[in-house]
Amino acid sequence: MVDGFLLFTVLDVWRMVLPLGLTLLLLMTDLLCRWQSDSPHQGLRDVLSPLVLRLTIGLLVLSGIVGLLVPALLGYPLPESHLAGGPWSYEEILGFMLGGICLWKSRPEECPGGNSGLVWLACASMLIFGAGVVWIGRWDAMAHEGYVGGGWFLLGVSTVDWTRVIPKSLHLLFASLAAGGLVVTLLGLLGWTGASNGSASTILSPYPPSDERVRYGVGWMLMGLVPQVLIGPWLFLVLGEVPRGGLIDGTGLPSVFFFVGVTTALLAMVLLNASFMVPQVKGLVWGGLICTVITLVLMGMIRYVMFLGTLQAQGIPIAIGNLTLFHLLTVLVLTGLVGAILVRWCVWPLAVLQAGSNRAGD
Repeated sequence: MVDGFLLFTVLDVWRMVLPLGLTLLLLMTDLLCRWQSDSPHQGLRDVLSPLVLRLTIGLLVLSGIVGLLVPALLGYPLPESHLAGGPWSYEEILGFMLGGICLWKSRPEECPGGNSGLVWLACASMLIFGAGVVWIGRWDAMAHEGYVGGGWFLLGVSTVDWTRVIPKSLHLLFASLAAGGLVVTLLGLLGWTGASNGSASTILSPYPPSDERVRYGVGWMLMGLVPQVLIGPWLFLVLGEVPRGGLIDGTGLPSVFFFVGVTTALLAMVLLNASFMVPQVKGLVWGGLICTVITLVLMGMIRYVMFLGTLQAQGIPIAIGNLTLFHLLTVLVLTGLVGAILVRWCVWPLAVLQAGSNRAGD
């Protein structure tokens, strides 16, 4: 039995880090373009604007479909079904809905001039990050208190332990920047960079790869990874004694995943720092990307282990199993499947649409 592992460690994590990270990158890229009239990132901003909206909607739809199908058709209970009245709180759903509306309103065709587009992007960033903080607070309450009622989380829970929620929120914020930088780096490596052709349209060119875009994406990945050197120990210290001991006992599978995740994070920083200086050496870039993906996936699994360990330490019963190699293989396969679906759903149609607009303009 997968025990809801797909939603918990794959979709539940990526639907947070990708929309938040890409929205923040879009906001900062828009600021850079406004500060520099001849900014080389103008094309990237025009590509990210529809891409962020498509990815946000796509991940929410996938999460909703899986969240309904897994318990209804396959009989696999979601982890939170034993602890909460629903998979998400109303604040989280509302935050993403309003954030999506702000992303749609920030499109260049909706805001042809002025600073209104920037304001909409700032609002989207705050709303999505606010939804992420509520998401963290809800899982933290379930791990330490047990059952949490569905509906309005903030109205139903009077106290939130900010000593745990703050480091977890910072961890989410910087992990999102790393994930957003990863997407931008891939766009540069694959050559899918916006190229203004003097008309109103912007195309996604399949060639040539852009070292400038690669360097820009690598910089944001480092911006997300380096602060984790400080946030990680802080987060480790606020864990309970039982889950903390499970990570460092050196005998179980969680310890292996933890040490491999930390090692790949350090290796990713080394490779990305080197590739930032020489972005034309694609081996360094790809090595940093692969290590970053491994780190994000393994840390999602460690989140599962910490949640389970905290429940056991608090004496809270839950019908989910311990981490096994089957879970690891499931996460690896399903992460690739989700990635392929999102590329086909979000990136490919965007490339075809904008290429068609370019031909029509010619």
